[in-house]
Amino acid sequence: MNSKTKIAVISVLSVLLAGAILVGVMFGTKRLPNDRDGTNTSSSIAKKEPLNIPVDFNRLREINSDIYAWIYVPNTNIDYPILQHSKNDGFYLHHNIYGKYEFAGTIYSEKANNKNFSDPNTVLYGHNMTKGYMFENLHKFQDKIFFEENAEFYIYTPDKIYTYAIVSAFQHNDYHIMYEYDCTKESGFQKFIDLIKNPKYKLKNVREEQNISINDKFVTLSTCLGNGKVYRYLVVGVLTDVKNVN
Repeated sequence: MNSKTKIAVISVLSVLLAGAILVGVMFGTKRLPNDRDGTNTSSSIAKKEPLNIPVDFNRLREINSDIYAWIYVPNTNIDYPILQHSKNDGFYLHHNIYGKYEFAGTIYSEKANNKNFSDPNTVLYGHNMTKGYMFENLHKFQDKIFFEENAEFYIYTPDKIYTYAIVSAFQHNDYHIMYEYDCTKESGFQKFIDLIKNPKYKLKNVREEQNISINDKFVTLSTCLGNGKVYRYLVVGVLTDVKNVN
């Protein structure tokens, strides 16, 4: 390799390294051990001492004050901020964290849900993009072995770590799930519980040993299935642990 070629290669590597550092500073994420090498760490994250929020929310809020939480699903590419617009529920369907138009959008919730995950069912939406972006990797849970080996996901807020046990992952219709199952009413919430336990379509995986009731709180991760015009794909987790972080 001649000297000019060496200089060119070094220059390219320097640019890539600078970009990687910038991303790390912006999002403040601290990689968890083995979270990308195929080892399942789903049961260890909430037990580490001292507890740390692996997200720099101060920096994120400088970018966009609509960022209020972060979702992490082990052994997937799902490792994103969660946003909620104060006026337009559909805004982040096609806008990025900077508020600029981008088809891929962001991971977001609607105003009907509180930002403290105290609702009976909080629904988080994300596009089914290619190459594992946004919520495309939810479809990994269609595989029975992957479903069985990956039992939890996590949500971070500035002062808490929420742990959710994945109860079921399944195909569903494209109706608005919070309207179809009004979980603010006991009857509607019970219907939602029944759906989680026994989804209507054949494309489903259910963790039958997980006990759930109307006393629990859930987060539903929702994305498209196929062309998105007829069906949705849902991954539902039940809250099993909340750790306060000082």
